Amino acid sequence: MSKIRIYIEPTKITDYMEISNEDIIHKVKNILRLRTGERIFLFNGVGQEFVYEITAIRKESISVAAMGLAQSQDIPLPPITLGFPVLKEEKIDFILQKATELGVSSFIPFICERSITEAPSEKKYTRWQKIIVEAARQSQRLWSPELKETVDFETVLKTGCRLKFFGQQGEGNVKEIFRQDYGDIILLIGPEGDFSKEEVDQLQANSFKPVNLSVNTLRVETAAVFGIGLINYFLHYES
Repeated sequence: MSKIRIYIEPTKITDYMEISNEDIIHKVKNILRLRTGERIFLFNGVGQEFVYEITAIRKESISVAAMGLAQSQDIPLPPITLGFPVLKEEKIDFILQKATELGVSSFIPFICERSITEAPSEKKYTRWQKIIVEAARQSQRLWSPELKETVDFETVLKTGCRLKFFGQQGEGNVKEIFRQDYGDIILLIGPEGDFSKEEVDQLQANSFKPVNLSVNTLRVETAAVFGIGLINYFLHYES
């Protein structure tokens, strides 16, 4: 049986806990069919995972007792930020899930000329955060990515990362970019129809380097996931 992992907010983790979250109770009782005496792992999304024993299962709560720290991890370096335009909801769901699995440190939704121009509601942000946490849980991550507030294009241009680049078909070799010294990284993906010429000029004026992700035209969500995968390859596998 694979390890059972559950996310608990860092401020709510104590040695003895009563878990009353309906989704967690349903998963433990009805999906996993766990019993008292069995172990579960609780991770807090900020680098720690603890092992707990189930001491009681009730209709409206589950009692657990801490057995110790299972593992911990310093924040992964270099941090990778993915900036994506506000899109249709199902596309963003895909980006958040897959980029979390691939190790993104933070997400910045932004509004530009060819994106949806209305900022997401608080309800959508809550849903997106759940997608991120679930992807972190499933992929065995100890750190859950930060989902930042939606910003306008001018604001995302000012993001203070040492290595900044954006997807642009036909331009830029990612291998050349990674030959330089780098620290924190940000990748911006354009909307359907790509960035406008004026936006491309602004990006380059703010030290963003164009990088060609494919000889073919990619959907926004495909470009985002492939771009993060490409970064991971150069960070971890390319000597």
